[in-house]
Amino acid sequence: YQFFPIIPFGPSNIPANEPATNNMVSQKIELISATCFLDCFGETSDIIKNEAPIQQAEIHNARGYFLMSQGLTEDARADFNRAIELNPQLAAAWNNRGLIALSAENFSAAISDFSKAIDADRKFADAWNNRGFAQMKLKKLTARPPPPRTRSHSLPERKAS
Repeated sequence: YQFFPIIPFGPSNIPANEPATNNMVSQKIELISATCFLDCFGETSDIIKNEAPIQQAEIHNARGYFLMSQGLTEDARADFNRAIELNPQLAAAWNNRGLIALSAENFSAAISDFSKAIDADRKFADAWNNRGFAQMKLKKLTARPPPPRTRSHSLPERKAS
């Protein structure tokens, strides 16, 4: 595997007119980490080409999760699809693809993906939880409102005694 050096962020790397904050440093590290991650695990990378399909699936799933965390859901979905093609028993890939469907409010697709994650790993608590949440959201979405209550304005007649 290829390893990338950690690039130090000292005062020389931060513009003179901006104070060095932890947030700025973490943003720069995140950006470099993202670049290194995509370079390291890119489609043409020797790492992916040289691995067995099960390991390739894990790499696609990890990259998909990273892309999903960056808001690149379509690219992430493509990686999860590829991971599932390579290893249909990879519960995490099914679960992650379900999370994308859930975020798009496609509850039926999310439930299907979470169910497949559960089929692949019956002990995968996140998938059980996510499926329950999606089912609840779908139930709320498809629930019919109760019929309006009607009141009888006329009272029953009383017999005079």
